[in-house]
Amino acid sequence: MGLDGILFHCHYCQHTSVSFKLHLSHRDCHRHINNNKYFCGVNRCEKVFNRESVLRKHILRHHALKVSQLEAKRLPPTAFRGKYICSVGTCKKEFDVYKGFLSHLNFHLSQSAIVECPYTECFKKYKNKKSFSSHLSRSHRSAPPGQCGQDSSSADAAEDLSDYLITEDIPENCFVDQGSAKSGNEEHLLLQNLAHFFMKLEYHHLVPETVIQYVYGEMSHVFSQGLAHLDKEIRRQMEHHNIPSEKIQLIMSSALKNDPFSKTLCDDLRSDYMRKEFYKKTFPFVQPEKIEYVRTFKNKRGELIKRDVFFYYISIEETLRACFLDKSLNLKLEPAVVRTDDIISDVTDGLVFLEKGSSSRIRWLCLVALCKEKDFVHEVVYGRIVKDLKVLERDGMYVEGVGNVKVGLTYIAGDNLGSHQLGGFVCNFSSAKYFCRFCHIEKEIFHSKYGETVEFELRTVESYEECLRLGKSKKYGHKGVKFDSEFNELEYFHACKPGLSSCVGHDYMEGCIAFDLKLFIDYFISESWFTLHELNEAIDNFDYSKEEKRDKPPPVQEEAERVKGGAWQVWTLLRLFPLIMQNFILDDTNKVWQALMLLSEITEIVCAPGIHKSILPYLHCIIIEYLTVRKALFPEVPLRPKHHFMSHTVLNYLFFGPLLKCWTMRYESKHSYFKRIARVVRCFKNILFTFAMKHELLQCYLRSGADLRCDVAAAETSRLFISNYSKNIRDAITATVVSPGDLEESKIVMSVMLALEESP
Repeated sequence: MGLDGILFHCHYCQHTSVSFKLHLSHRDCHRHINNNKYFCGVNRCEKVFNRESVLRKHILRHHALKVSQLEAKRLPPTAFRGKYICSVGTCKKEFDVYKGFLSHLNFHLSQSAIVECPYTECFKKYKNKKSFSSHLSRSHRSAPPGQCGQDSSSADAAEDLSDYLITEDIPENCFVDQGSAKSGNEEHLLLQNLAHFFMKLEYHHLVPETVIQYVYGEMSHVFSQGLAHLDKEIRRQMEHHNIPSEKIQLIMSSALKNDPFSKTLCDDLRSDYMRKEFYKKTFPFVQPEKIEYVRTFKNKRGELIKRDVFFYYISIEETLRACFLDKSLNLKLEPAVVRTDDIISDVTDGLVFLEKGSSSRIRWLCLVALCKEKDFVHEVVYGRIVKDLKVLERDGMYVEGVGNVKVGLTYIAGDNLGSHQLGGFVCNFSSAKYFCRFCHIEKEIFHSKYGETVEFELRTVESYEECLRLGKSKKYGHKGVKFDSEFNELEYFHACKPGLSSCVGHDYMEGCIAFDLKLFIDYFISESWFTLHELNEAIDNFDYSKEEKRDKPPPVQEEAERVKGGAWQVWTLLRLFPLIMQNFILDDTNKVWQALMLLSEITEIVCAPGIHKSILPYLHCIIIEYLTVRKALFPEVPLRPKHHFMSHTVLNYLFFGPLLKCWTMRYESKHSYFKRIARVVRCFKNILFTFAMKHELLQCYLRSGADLRCDVAAAETSRLFISNYSKNIRDAITATVVSPGDLEESKIVMSVMLALEESP
């Protein structure tokens, strides 16, 4: 019986259940978006778990409600009426034939569910069909577990389930395994479930529209055939029970007319146009806006030609509003915690965020605009974005439950070329006299003797405006400033505050490290420390950890100017190089080897998730030391502009926080989605519209709750044997947990936090 006042609220809709069993059963209505996540929902509890067993323990411990503990004590397959019982908590189907039972378990495995071994004394679990079959073949080659033909006493058959519950000091009326649910709109749920199914296929897996329409047609055809067979069978059975033909006709016409599946397929989702209109109307969707303008350019004969072009813009304000409706993010506007311990661990600890006017920062990759490079005009594209930002900065936006909230731009992340184009700086790093957006360093001085140690005056808002004034009549501007950026019109943002962060991925991994590490390797090979073949063989045979295998470095190429691979692959090679080549190091006091170790130390600090401010002076010293050593060891290979950008690392750390949290690599990963779209559609007519619509419809699908994350997720768990730990740990566990014998330990624990942060 359900406890009075206890309700299980669905995270994805308004449905409520008065029992845990019905709550799990309703969860199946959202199977296309829940991604094997289990939402608590007890009196609107927002905790999310990646396993049903963990959810059950949470309800027991935090809400004092008794629910069956699937892992507490195993039921033998024949415990009830000699049936084989499915171990999946939301199923519990019973089977008489063992072969059919195994086929059913294999179906669950194909749906990524976790099943338990059906043998009574075996407690292993599997989520891979091949592993499960292999386990049964190797460990249980005898007769199937418990023959259904065996005699079972009536007492055994009626064995009470309460013997398998965790019993603690909780009131007896707190059981929540039975009850009935509130009546909900099942037809609407079915419609949303089908919509999520089609959205997942088309926008997540990028199945072509023609295939989606074919799937729809086949579903309708198969369902119609099944419905006709069902109609015939029901009529035959009713005639067999002597029901008058008039009543049969009345019953069947009413039932078939009101069938929700037929109505759903025939009305709302029957075509690509109808499906998209339903998605936009039902889920949080932001419509891309087409912005048309005229661009002037020169043809081959030098004549000025005007051409009508366009780009697509996605409203920042509407995107923010949609994010607050996002059931995957569950955003809450919370005051930022200002640290007083001088530890820099997030962008909120940077000076840019702490300045007045920095209202919010959202951790979510959203699309703002799509424009063809040849049609790009700084004033038009960025001007439209700035127009919205100025309104948000001045008027703010209404957030339900909070009120009106001002919104501001904190910083812009980008690679060096993109940042210079956006900020109005020169973009030719190889030939420009003033190539740095942070200071007024001159190229000739930088390449002169000890020029890498010279500190130049930092750029400021005042110096930027002075350069604009002096460079109006010059083709290439003044001191590296060519034109005024549109973003400088914002009240609380300026390119020289600074507002354009550096990218550790481009400056370090794919820049200085990739080129300098290849220099060091070529030196070691020339000194006969090892050969290129020995190096590549050592890289290939090294025992990488599970995490490092994903970023295993590729072989080093002899003629290449730099180490190949992505940013994290390059960093993995540098970090593990002393271990990979430990048997080939002939002299650890060698200056080139010391330079490599110094570069590794610098990168370790720069890539740290957080550091104390007292470390920053030391970091600046070893960066300058490295630049000096690198220039002295390889004078024939000049330092690159990115080497100079290294000297501004501490400045960037102070302003923007840990550089790994504001690098551009995570944004560039978005490019792969658009590349996949282009490969699938194979049509480049108005490709910007295709990109924008598919991306926003994907976001629409995700905002329905399809990207819901657990606050804390544990992986590779096993039973906790408390006796293996010291007395202090045992005492701490027993003092905190009511039933230590029911605990598990995990090798991997992942924590996810998504929230908006408001500056003080």
